[in-house]
Amino acid sequence: MTDIILALIGGLISGVALGLTGGGGSIIAVPLLVYLVGEDIHLAIITSLIAVGITSLIASFSYIKEFLVNFKIAFLMATPGIISIYLGSLANKVLKGPDLLISFAILMIFIGFKMTKPKNQKINKKQQELIIKRY
Repeated sequence: MTDIILALIGGLISGVALGLTGGGGSIIAVPLLVYLVGEDIHLAIITSLIAVGITSLIASFSYIKEFLVNFKIAFLMATPGIISIYLGSLANKVLKGPDLLISFAILMIFIGFKMTKPKNQKINKKQQELIIKRY
């Protein structure tokens, strides 16, 4: 029963981060599943893929309705992502738990560092008007 409550709390935290920022799903879900719920790292990764995938899809509907999704970029990014998921899953089966955690931590640090650098964003006029109207 405690695992269920902890998983619900982890899902709530992960969902808020994902809905608020559009990121953080797996970056938050995997550590929560490992350290809060107590799942094995291999199971946490698989569980996170399913949970974050479903919640991301559902959360994206409100943005799609408001025409705030660049489908061309989304599909361009998703295509190699879908293909490389297979390679990642093969590596997941070979690497030991501690090695996966270290690799995951290095990836999080790298992404965090990249996010601190300013980046020009490309927003078309229609999207910009909708964003302004929304806020």
